[in-house]
Amino acid sequence: MTGAHRKRLYIITDDARRACLTVFGIGLYGLPDWAEIVTTPEGIDAIPSGSLHRGLWHIESSDSRTLQRLATERWARGELVTAPQAFLDKIEAMIAERDRRPDAPAAADAPRPAAIASEQNRQAAARKASKWH
Repeated sequence: MTGAHRKRLYIITDDARRACLTVFGIGLYGLPDWAEIVTTPEGIDAIPSGSLHRGLWHIESSDSRTLQRLATERWARGELVTAPQAFLDKIEAMIAERDRRPDAPAAADAPRPAAIASEQNRQAAARKASKWH
Protein backbone atom coordinates (compact mmCIF):
# COMPACT_ATOMS: atom_id res chain seq x y z
CA MET A 1 0.00 0.00 0.00
CA THR A 2 1.49 3.32 -1.00
CA GLY A 3 1.41 6.41 1.18
CA ALA A 4 -1.02 8.06 -1.25
CA HIS A 5 -3.62 5.34 -0.64
CA ARG A 6 -3.05 4.80 3.06
CA LYS A 7 -6.04 5.53 5.28
CA ARG A 8 -5.55 8.25 7.91
CA LEU A 9 -7.58 6.42 10.58
CA TYR A 10 -8.52 2.81 11.21
CA ILE A 11 -11.44 2.14 13.53
CA ILE A 12 -11.11 -1.37 14.97
CA THR A 13 -14.44 -2.57 16.31
CA ASP A 14 -16.90 -5.39 16.85
CA ASP A 15 -19.83 -3.29 15.54
CA ALA A 16 -19.10 -1.25 12.40
CA ARG A 17 -22.40 0.65 12.34
CA ARG A 18 -22.20 1.79 15.95
CA ALA A 19 -18.52 2.70 15.62
CA CYS A 20 -19.19 4.87 12.57
CA LEU A 21 -22.05 6.61 14.39
CA THR A 22 -19.85 7.15 17.44
CA VAL A 23 -16.80 8.56 15.65
CA PHE A 24 -18.37 10.36 12.69
CA GLY A 25 -21.95 10.97 13.86
CA ILE A 26 -23.31 9.33 10.71
CA GLY A 27 -24.08 5.87 9.36
CA LEU A 28 -21.70 3.74 7.31
CA TYR A 29 -22.89 5.53 4.16
CA GLY A 30 -21.08 8.64 5.45
CA LEU A 31 -17.75 7.01 6.31
CA PRO A 32 -15.03 9.35 5.00
CA ASP A 33 -12.84 7.89 2.27
CA TRP A 34 -9.77 8.56 4.43
CA ALA A 35 -11.02 6.22 7.18
CA GLU A 36 -11.60 2.49 7.34
CA ILE A 37 -13.57 0.34 9.76
CA VAL A 38 -11.96 -3.01 10.56
CA THR A 39 -14.03 -5.85 12.03
CA THR A 40 -11.99 -9.02 11.39
CA PRO A 41 -8.69 -10.52 12.55
CA GLU A 42 -7.49 -10.46 8.93
CA GLY A 43 -8.39 -6.80 8.70
CA ILE A 44 -6.37 -6.02 11.83
CA ASP A 45 -3.36 -7.87 10.38
CA ALA A 46 -3.70 -5.87 7.13
CA ILE A 47 -3.49 -2.44 8.79
CA PRO A 48 -0.15 -0.89 7.77
CA SER A 49 2.37 -0.56 10.58
CA GLY A 50 2.48 2.95 12.03
CA SER A 51 -1.18 3.69 11.29
CA LEU A 52 -3.44 5.70 13.56
CA HIS A 53 -6.20 3.61 15.07
CA ARG A 54 -9.03 3.78 17.56
CA GLY A 55 -10.58 0.71 19.16
CA LEU A 56 -14.29 0.74 20.00
CA TRP A 57 -15.89 -2.26 21.68
CA HIS A 58 -19.62 -2.76 22.01
CA ILE A 59 -20.25 -6.51 22.31
CA GLU A 60 -19.26 -8.97 25.04
CA SER A 61 -18.30 -12.08 23.08
CA SER A 62 -15.30 -14.29 22.41
CA ASP A 63 -15.05 -12.83 18.89
CA SER A 64 -14.91 -9.31 20.33
CA ARG A 65 -12.26 -10.34 22.87
CA THR A 66 -10.20 -11.86 20.05
CA LEU A 67 -10.33 -8.59 18.10
CA GLN A 68 -9.41 -6.63 21.24
CA ARG A 69 -6.47 -8.94 21.94
CA LEU A 70 -5.14 -8.74 18.38
CA ALA A 71 -5.42 -4.94 18.30
CA THR A 72 -3.77 -4.64 21.71
CA GLU A 73 -0.91 -6.92 20.67
CA ARG A 74 -0.20 -4.85 17.55
CA TRP A 75 -0.39 -1.65 19.61
CA ALA A 76 1.96 -3.09 22.27
CA ARG A 77 4.51 -3.96 19.57
CA GLY A 78 4.36 -0.35 18.38
CA GLU A 79 2.74 -1.28 15.08
CA LEU A 80 -0.44 0.74 15.71
CA VAL A 81 -0.60 4.28 17.08
CA THR A 82 -3.58 5.38 19.16
CA ALA A 83 -5.22 8.39 17.53
CA PRO A 84 -4.31 11.41 19.69
CA GLN A 85 -6.90 13.75 21.16
CA ALA A 86 -5.87 16.52 18.74
CA PHE A 87 -6.82 14.25 15.82
CA LEU A 88 -10.20 13.46 17.42
CA ASP A 89 -10.74 17.19 17.98
CA LYS A 90 -10.27 17.76 14.24
CA ILE A 91 -12.91 15.12 13.52
CA GLU A 92 -15.24 16.82 16.00
CA ALA A 93 -14.71 20.17 14.24
CA MET A 94 -15.38 18.51 10.87
CA ILE A 95 -18.64 17.06 12.22
CA ALA A 96 -19.71 20.44 13.63
CA GLU A 97 -19.01 22.14 10.29
CA ARG A 98 -20.85 19.42 8.38
CA ASP A 99 -23.87 19.63 10.69
CA ARG A 100 -24.12 23.43 10.25
CA ARG A 101 -24.63 23.10 6.51
CA PRO A 102 -28.28 23.21 5.39
CA ASP A 103 -27.70 20.18 3.14
CA ALA A 104 -26.03 18.15 5.91
CA PRO A 105 -27.14 14.56 6.42
CA ALA A 106 -29.28 13.92 9.47
CA ALA A 107 -27.10 14.02 12.56
CA ALA A 108 -27.23 10.93 14.75
CA ASP A 109 -27.50 10.96 18.52
CA ALA A 110 -24.13 9.36 19.10
CA PRO A 111 -21.25 10.00 21.47
CA ARG A 112 -18.61 12.27 20.00
CA PRO A 113 -14.82 11.61 19.82
CA ALA A 114 -14.09 13.59 23.00
CA ALA A 115 -16.46 11.34 24.94
CA ILE A 116 -14.85 8.29 23.33
CA ALA A 117 -11.37 9.34 24.40
CA SER A 118 -12.53 10.01 27.96
CA GLU A 119 -14.21 6.60 28.21
CA GLN A 120 -11.22 4.80 26.67
CA ASN A 121 -8.84 6.51 29.10
CA ARG A 122 -11.07 5.35 31.97
CA GLN A 123 -11.15 1.80 30.60
CA ALA A 124 -7.36 1.76 30.10
CA ALA A 125 -6.80 2.82 33.70
CA ALA A 126 -9.17 0.10 34.90
CA ARG A 127 -7.34 -2.53 32.82
CA LYS A 128 -3.96 -1.47 34.21
CA ALA A 129 -5.34 -1.90 37.71
CA SER A 130 -6.57 -5.40 36.86
CA LYS A 131 -4.18 -8.32 37.20
CA TRP A 132 -6.00 -10.03 34.32
CA HIS A 133 -5.05 -7.55 31.61
